[in-house]
Amino acid sequence: MAKDFLSRLLIYEKQSNHFEVEVKLKNEIKEFLISNPQSASVDSDTIFIHYHHVILNWWLSSTTESYLSKENNKFQLSINQIIKEPQMSSLQKTFYIHKIRNIDYCFTDDALQSLKSLNTLSRTVIITDITTLTTMKVIQLLRNREDSDLLIIDLEYVMTLMTIHFCKLIEELSKTKKLVIMVCNSKQDTERLTQLEQAIAKLKLIIITQKLLIETVNKYFLPTEIIYDEKQSLIDLTPDSKNVLIKTAEVIFQDETIDLELLIDDISVKFINRTVLSKIMRGETLNIGGSLSSFNYEEIKNVYINRKVSQTTVLDDNINPMYFKAHEDYFSIYSNEKYDDLERNVPLDTFIDIKDHAVLITAPPGMGKSTLLTHLSIKTKEFDKTLWIVRINLLEHSKQFYNWQVCETDMDSIETMKFICQIILKNHDLEISLKEIDNKMYLDDCTSDEWAAFVLNLFLHSYNNGKVIFLFDGFDEICPNYKDCVIKFFHIVKNYPQKNKMWVTSRPYCDILPDLKRIIGKSYGLEYINETEQEMYLKKIWKYKLKFDQFTNIQRHNAFSFINFMSENQLINNKTADSLQLKLREIYYLFNNYILLNMPPVDIDSPLYFDQYNSYNSFGITDKDSLNTNNETKYVYDAFGAARPIKVRLQDETLLRSPLLIYLIADYFVNLICNKTKSYQWDPYINVHKIYEMFIETKLKKILFEEKNKMDIYNPDIMDRFKQDLVDCRILHMKLAACLLFGSPVFSTESFEEFEKIDPLMQRGFAELDRMIDIIKAGKERTGLISHLTVDNLPVYIHATFTEYFAAEFMCEVFEAKVFEITDKILLYCALICSYSCEPILAWIYGKRKLNKNLDEIISHIESQLPFISHWYRELFYCDGWSRKQSIRLMASSEKDFESIDTFKYNEDYVEKLKALQPKERDMHIQKIRETIVPNMKPHLKKHFIKTDDAACSSTSLDI
Repeated sequence: MAKDFLSRLLIYEKQSNHFEVEVKLKNEIKEFLISNPQSASVDSDTIFIHYHHVILNWWLSSTTESYLSKENNKFQLSINQIIKEPQMSSLQKTFYIHKIRNIDYCFTDDALQSLKSLNTLSRTVIITDITTLTTMKVIQLLRNREDSDLLIIDLEYVMTLMTIHFCKLIEELSKTKKLVIMVCNSKQDTERLTQLEQAIAKLKLIIITQKLLIETVNKYFLPTEIIYDEKQSLIDLTPDSKNVLIKTAEVIFQDETIDLELLIDDISVKFINRTVLSKIMRGETLNIGGSLSSFNYEEIKNVYINRKVSQTTVLDDNINPMYFKAHEDYFSIYSNEKYDDLERNVPLDTFIDIKDHAVLITAPPGMGKSTLLTHLSIKTKEFDKTLWIVRINLLEHSKQFYNWQVCETDMDSIETMKFICQIILKNHDLEISLKEIDNKMYLDDCTSDEWAAFVLNLFLHSYNNGKVIFLFDGFDEICPNYKDCVIKFFHIVKNYPQKNKMWVTSRPYCDILPDLKRIIGKSYGLEYINETEQEMYLKKIWKYKLKFDQFTNIQRHNAFSFINFMSENQLINNKTADSLQLKLREIYYLFNNYILLNMPPVDIDSPLYFDQYNSYNSFGITDKDSLNTNNETKYVYDAFGAARPIKVRLQDETLLRSPLLIYLIADYFVNLICNKTKSYQWDPYINVHKIYEMFIETKLKKILFEEKNKMDIYNPDIMDRFKQDLVDCRILHMKLAACLLFGSPVFSTESFEEFEKIDPLMQRGFAELDRMIDIIKAGKERTGLISHLTVDNLPVYIHATFTEYFAAEFMCEVFEAKVFEITDKILLYCALICSYSCEPILAWIYGKRKLNKNLDEIISHIESQLPFISHWYRELFYCDGWSRKQSIRLMASSEKDFESIDTFKYNEDYVEKLKALQPKERDMHIQKIRETIVPNMKPHLKKHFIKTDDAACSSTSLDI
């Protein structure tokens, strides 16, 4: 007997919850419908909802009824009822699916108290803020009443029915005897309301609406009683319903899908107000905190390589000296950058890898500071999904810094946290009131926006518990205009009592680093990627982008022709190539090797077989199977000849250690090989400008023609259109970038009258800027170079170097334009030289000079007119009392602007003698030299220095 009992005993280890039971029941209903063709017109969701009510009514019934079994016909009766009333059943299903996720949630008796006087014999209006929640209350209240056969009509869906379906609904309503619960959320079509009222005139009716719509309800449905429903927050649910809701609700919290219960504790549960509760009950996934990823990161995340930083403790005064003459290449302006006294090299995978709560990361442009922050954000969230990461791109909030500065705002913890809260909500117009109690921050008021209040309460709760990481990107981009203001902001954030982590990124400019280090403390330089990482990065990009097995014959031919080209051109040995070209050409050989090792063989019958045979044979390769990493060196040696070391290595040079440039170079080769419509003629002479230009051209070509419109770009008419589009694209971006970096007109903050006509907006003001922004909003800017628009409606490029590249192109156009006077061009050139933020612009201009002989001659002529352009002159005559505008005017002056040429006798030899003096004596001589400048100026120049001329001394000659 015991054995028989045990053999029949079943132990359920895990019982399904009600959601899993719902899925199983719906699946069984689907199987039933498949096996019963006569019920094919009915869908499983409608049957489930109807049958659910039948079972619930049976469960709550006070009378004794038989147990539900296979012999019971309630299920079939549900199907019959649906077939009889298809439109009413469909409306019922639509409401439950879209408005109520779980119809079993229950409210407490206290929350139902205001509705207990509900009289179903009269026409009652219930006024509420959230109609869905009140509807659930009414359903719960009426479940165990005799008149529990309910019909829910949501006017939102009724008014969108096709006419034929609406007429069918009216017919069904005129025959039913159910109690109608009508949900009204907005003003509706008057003609249909009239027909609806006539159809339900004799039915019991409960109308659930909002206060603003009571006039419409009174006009058409003549209610006899009005009730107000107020208690609609999470705490008004029964404990069981509350627990089920929190455990089953999903949240997308900064890209991570998590259960709501991970974010909610005994304190934060009170933040779930009626608006949030309604969203959860409708089955909406709450999206909190925004995305941490970016367009840039999505482009490279599959090839991302981990980065390292080196801690610096001593500021090197030589970091980024002012650009004053031609340099070797674009990135050579950073060649003097030094990171002394390194304490350690830190590999970074999450923000937790550095224990300090405040961290400064510095690196030149293109080094991947912003991408690093994005990568670390995503990886840190994988480590702890409940962390709240707040990323602030400082340049996007210049307007706020301007307001603080102009209004002389008394910045404190309340003001700065209010600013951060507005950033989190992406709404600077929202009025927020905060209060600080016992060094903790709380939301006081949020202008009746309940969703915003919920988000901010959650954020402040995370902040108060030290679960926030603040990221401030691009400090250098708001300098010098708002440097002091933002430094003060950083100081307040860093000294919040909760000590949440904060990271700041900046380019390493010597005029801003001392203040940053003083406030932040620990400083780390982002390391360049080493030669091994460079090769790995290039190969990862090529592996991800080059799908050899999907190549067309033209693309295969391009690959083989490249190999032939490499065998015929000893690029590295070309004596006419400069050092930059030599650096770039080394990648030619890496790419050549990559194709040799990874290009699959073509079939012997293919017309490309001999192309492949000839290209491989040119490197002495007769057997494709013999190609492997072990003999890679041999083929590279053959290509390089005796002038090169045997193994391919990228030189440890600044230029090719920038991840952005390496990515663009890798992409450059991919685009040449992957051209689907025309063979490419290989060019051994490449430079940074050509790479950027090809990147932009390829973007436009790919998006405009090949991917979207499938046009043949080599059709003459299409080619002409493309060329015009490319010109229009470049003009648009030159104007935008120049306006973003220099203002309208250029250097507008300095108010040079000479620059009034040098205006990116062509003196049309903000109307022209708005026109260009409208082009972007309308999707007519198709290159993808614009990442997004800020809250102030200003465009942000996918990388700062693109802004600088286009701004430099604009300046080159100005220098070459014949409409501007040479004196204006001289002043403009000096304005660029006197601004730290313009160093990258000057580097781009220098690169352009190498490609454009006319431009080079113009700028060379400008430089020959400027004696003060010499670095030693600027050091000699620098005066703390002068504004940048005055410094620019002095820089642009020459002998003809002075009464005496004695000023210019202080040559380089004189400076060398000064250096030999003791500091005190040297300073005395330099001060006297500076005091001779203004008195010797001619009136047209002196008028700009009147304020500094009060204590001018005579131009006495000095001897050493």
